[in-house]
Amino acid sequence: NTVIDNVVSVVASAIAVTPDGTRAYGVSSSGVVIDLATNTVIATLLAGSSFFIDVAITPDSTRAYVTDISSISNSVFVIDTATNTVIATIPVGVFPLGIEITPDGTRAYVTNSNSSTVSVIDTATNSVIATIPVGFRVFDIAITPDGTRAYVTGEQGSNRAIIVIDTATNTVVTTIPVVQFPFRIAIGAVPRSPENKEECKNGGWRNFGPPADPFKNQGQCVSFVARSATRQ
Repeated sequence: NTVIDNVVSVVASAIAVTPDGTRAYGVSSSGVVIDLATNTVIATLLAGSSFFIDVAITPDSTRAYVTDISSISNSVFVIDTATNTVIATIPVGVFPLGIEITPDGTRAYVTNSNSSTVSVIDTATNSVIATIPVGFRVFDIAITPDGTRAYVTGEQGSNRAIIVIDTATNTVVTTIPVVQFPFRIAIGAVPRSPENKEECKNGGWRNFGPPADPFKNQGQCVSFVARSATRQ
């Protein structure tokens, strides 16, 4: 837990690492692309022309989606990570802050703070396919690992809440009141035990951590399942 390098001296509002682990995209008044092998900036995105707030990267690492709150834009920029150029500009609501991409890479969800809405973008066509009214000024968003729910932070006056969206219907299914101002949100994966031997196959044993540490191989996972069945 020590600092091993300093790459750039800018005020960055957000950063995202490509799933393949090769690049990091940091955003502020412009965007920077960092090569993680050398910790050097290899590209600058739209310097001085926008004000970026958040960034999300598709699961295949080919596209970066960036929210822009400049008064002339209120858009999401789509960046081709191979060339680090903007290939699409998608108008959304007013003051788009947070953005998250579904685990299957087919949708991007954008929180439009001053519109009190969430825009849903089809990443195949780079177009808005739904606008979800939520009744709160919204800020950040996180999507569950199975892609079925989006959790959005919001406030309206003295009311503060987490808004839960069903991604199949793109509707609000519940609102969870909270006490403090909720700005950022993240979803954690809670480890569970394998429930059958099939879950141990094809590297599936890596998904489980019980009883104390990660399983070292499939056989250890199968043995754990067998012992659990005996105890039951």
